Amino acid sequence: MNAPRTVLTLLAFCALIAVTPCGAEDYASPKDEIAAAVTWYDSLQWPDVLGKPYVEVTLTDSKSELRWRPRRTMRGFLLSEDDKAYHVFCDGATQCILKSPLPGLADLPAEARELGPTSAVENEIKELRHTQSDDRGFHTPYFPSGWLRTYPHLFVLARCFARQGRTDLAEKLDKELTIRLVQIPVKSISQEPNFAIAIKKWIGNAAMLEAINGFGDVSLTRPQLLRQFERLARDFSGGGSNEETASFVERLRTMIAEDEAHTKPARPIEVMSDDEKARELIFRLRDEDGLQKSYSLVANWLETTAFIRGPLRPGSLLTRTPVEPFGPDDSPAHQLIRLGPAAVPALIATLDDERLSRCVERGQQSAEMRRDPWNAVLTVGDCAETILFYISGRHFGKAFGDRGSLPKGGQVASTRAQAEQWWRERQEKGEKQMLIQGVRLADRDSLEQARHLAVLDPSAAVQALAAGIETSKSLEGRIALIREIATIPGEAATRTLYELMKSGIHLGDRVSAAAGLWQRGETSVAATVIREWEKWKPSTLPYVPNDEDTETLELIDFLASCGDNAALHALDTRFSSLPVETKFLVIESGSNSNFDRTEVESKPLPAEFEALRENLIVKALDDKVQRFRYSGGRNGVSLTNPRVCDMAACALAELQPARYAFKGGVTRFERDVQIAQMRNSWRSTHGLAPLPLPKSASHDAVGAEEDRNAVVSCEWSGGPPLSTLPIAVGQTLTGGDFVKTVLYLHHHLPKDCIGFTLSSERDRNQSGIMVEIEWLHGPPPEPSSQEDCSGSLWLDEQSTLGFFPREGPKDSADPNDAARQGEEVSAVLRRSVANPLSIVCSWKWARVLHAPPH
Repeated sequence: MNAPRTVLTLLAFCALIAVTPCGAEDYASPKDEIAAAVTWYDSLQWPDVLGKPYVEVTLTDSKSELRWRPRRTMRGFLLSEDDKAYHVFCDGATQCILKSPLPGLADLPAEARELGPTSAVENEIKELRHTQSDDRGFHTPYFPSGWLRTYPHLFVLARCFARQGRTDLAEKLDKELTIRLVQIPVKSISQEPNFAIAIKKWIGNAAMLEAINGFGDVSLTRPQLLRQFERLARDFSGGGSNEETASFVERLRTMIAEDEAHTKPARPIEVMSDDEKARELIFRLRDEDGLQKSYSLVANWLETTAFIRGPLRPGSLLTRTPVEPFGPDDSPAHQLIRLGPAAVPALIATLDDERLSRCVERGQQSAEMRRDPWNAVLTVGDCAETILFYISGRHFGKAFGDRGSLPKGGQVASTRAQAEQWWRERQEKGEKQMLIQGVRLADRDSLEQARHLAVLDPSAAVQALAAGIETSKSLEGRIALIREIATIPGEAATRTLYELMKSGIHLGDRVSAAAGLWQRGETSVAATVIREWEKWKPSTLPYVPNDEDTETLELIDFLASCGDNAALHALDTRFSSLPVETKFLVIESGSNSNFDRTEVESKPLPAEFEALRENLIVKALDDKVQRFRYSGGRNGVSLTNPRVCDMAACALAELQPARYAFKGGVTRFERDVQIAQMRNSWRSTHGLAPLPLPKSASHDAVGAEEDRNAVVSCEWSGGPPLSTLPIAVGQTLTGGDFVKTVLYLHHHLPKDCIGFTLSSERDRNQSGIMVEIEWLHGPPPEPSSQEDCSGSLWLDEQSTLGFFPREGPKDSADPNDAARQGEEVSAVLRRSVANPLSIVCSWKWARVLHAPPH
């Protein structure tokens, strides 16, 4: 399937840590391996799928994320559902899938649809065959890749359909699994000696992930969680780690005993002393159930809790992103934050507390889950550390960066030492002075400390931020501090922003300051940014430095979103002469997707400005310049090596979905037809006659299959055609001929060209290869001798393979060399006779000084 499958990802995380194999017999055939695995599987207790529908669940998702990838789905057997969630079994685990979107995480609900068993199995097999054995996905101890990750899916699916009495479907799935085991035995790509041993580990790790994710399901009691981990230890040898399983069992038993012994406080928490409140609330952290998103700069489990329950105290990170709450602000974490400094000593003393909370890493492909699934559940000590961050505005240890950089004991000792040092200094110097010092340092914590300081003393915050901007060596860090100044009311902040806009050393600083002023109603600054754009020059380097790219992004974002018509005209005037990378930035900014970077939009844009933005993107539909070595997309359409017109079409479909539709496609012709329809839609709106749609040189798929690879047309652009080519109309295209043509064009490059693009494409359900050759023009980059060859193979929207090194195919007088290098292309041509196909090669800065070969 095109979208990521959550349940496959679940197994992909499995911890392939050594488990002593019991009975590593040598089996006579893959069928015997499967039979032994079935005997083991049937000996265990599983959720009963008899009579349960096989469904595809479209997961909760974010509309903003769908600009870059398709909607996420998973398939399995629907065990039950209620108002809140679907409970789905597949690949050896039961998933609880929330129906409602979560504020701050997703704005699209989950939905389930039933699939017919027969067609579902046929589609599963077809889609799984597109998984390549050379898959270039994650390669970690917890993430088997390529064909390996399809084995447990086929096996468990077959067992489930067998339980439903569909032995025909089970046999079909087992047959497909047998074929895979014959082609690639488990022992050739895994540490396991055979499939019967490997499946125990894979499904055991699925059970491990199910148990770990159970901490995030607050409907499960701790005794129920304990039973899951006891099953893990009994049936699956710990699910990949006996030691960790035993540790979870021991901790859960201890916590259950503590729950039973813990007496209800004699007095309401509101009348307790601060010390009593802190101790009671820290005990309740074991029930903290915020959704954890990542271990990045901030501990996002608490951020998400705040989204759900309401904002934290003034000055914290979350007050800058108000979200409508749908629950009381009563979590233990929130109450400890409100308690503030009075809770600090108790929180520091809790940093080594290994009791388990109900906060779980929810990102199924997160680095933490791939690296160490057992660390995905936050301990009470982890929660205490995060609460200290919100009280202090500082990180003290493992919540930032790689949690595995130190052993657990070393992490806690380092964290406690830093927290204790901060607490001593705060008591000596006072909160305000500590915050001023922190902001001026311009480090990872300066932004949050500035927000705390702005609540205490806005004027002092502006001065400290200005000093931090001068200190910072990071462009992105300075931009973040400048944006923070823009949020502080008062003349002092306005004056500082004007000074930065006029005299800032870096372009990004000046533009960010202008954006801040625009937010404050100073609309005249648009003229200053337009002058910056008129002076701006693209990089002459083959690869734009990060800072330069960020500054260009800030500049274009402002012009495309400030609402000033003159700013948009300035973008339009230079668009045709811009590098392809910059054109992409203009299109992206012009389609209303990047306000989170400049944040200059404080009210709806004028209708005239919106119309000008649409017109600018419509003009880009005529731009066929291609961006190589780039994969991306918009509005659910994924593209590799896209053209400017492709990205413009995606942007228009996102900007005006009621007027424009664009679904992408393998071949450029398929996309060109949709682009022409979009162009005509715009023309119709403006009272203009429609233009004719492109016509294909391919014809209906008839005759011998090899005829579908016959070249039916060869078109040239950008300069005069060459008189002869290895590829010829009427001949069957081979991989060897394609490579020979690439080398021939390379050797016969016209003097006024910097390279060429060669494409060979066949439309969906059509016969005949359409060849297009374009001579590329423009100044070469520095150093002028550097070459850049890029190629892509697209087949049936499922497979995209890169080929050719950056220096291009091997240039040799031996004619057999081209044939060998065309082997991959030929293989694709042979297996693609019934599918849409696109083979494209671009070779820029390809001038050669020696004579062309004979």
